[in-house]
Amino acid sequence: IGYMSTGRISNLNISQCRVYGKAFIGGLVGSTSYVTINNCSVSGEVVGMAEVGGIVGRHSAGHIANCFFNGNIISRFEFPDDLIVGYAGGICGTPSSDAIMNCYVVSEIGSNGRYSGIIAGSGHNANSVSNCYYKQYNTELTVAGESTPTSGISSFDGSGTAWTLKTPVYVNNAFRTDLLEVLNAWVDANNADGNYSHWTIDAENQNGGFPVLVKPTFIAVKNC
Repeated sequence: IGYMSTGRISNLNISQCRVYGKAFIGGLVGSTSYVTINNCSVSGEVVGMAEVGGIVGRHSAGHIANCFFNGNIISRFEFPDDLIVGYAGGICGTPSSDAIMNCYVVSEIGSNGRYSGIIAGSGHNANSVSNCYYKQYNTELTVAGESTPTSGISSFDGSGTAWTLKTPVYVNNAFRTDLLEVLNAWVDANNADGNYSHWTIDAENQNGGFPVLVKPTFIAVKNC
């Protein structure tokens, strides 16, 4: 999807995608306004010059919750005087405030522009990212390139289907260190309306052993 205004995207799994463009490039949507994105996953490669994200390139007035990206993000420019280059993030290049919640990223992010982050390229404030987790490959990157979120953020490590947070995160009345447990604890605490899917182990090894969303009604798109 290039651009979407007002609506919701839920329960969508896109695997082995390759998305290339110049600006507002996302594995799921390039640019959004007043859109809610829940229970979505993307794997593959997303390449652009400006505002590049694994799920969304630019996300305005809405949230991204309970999603993950597993793949590569590349933000490159050709001309040094191009001032809009950069803003690359594993979930979103440029999110709105309070935008990204209970997501995780397994990604190598390459950028020669400004403001690149493991979760978000540009965090308009410290609340743009909360309760999010990441497998650290780019040790020089912060969580959000333009700010430093502090609410329930941790890297994780492990092997097989067991992934442990390096920093315990307090969710649903307890400190938690297991990635699968902390993702499901957030769902339990925020699921009064039934909008969020629970997570499970990657028993079929379709996601490198990292947690996957329980998907009884999911739409799957492969090799896009």
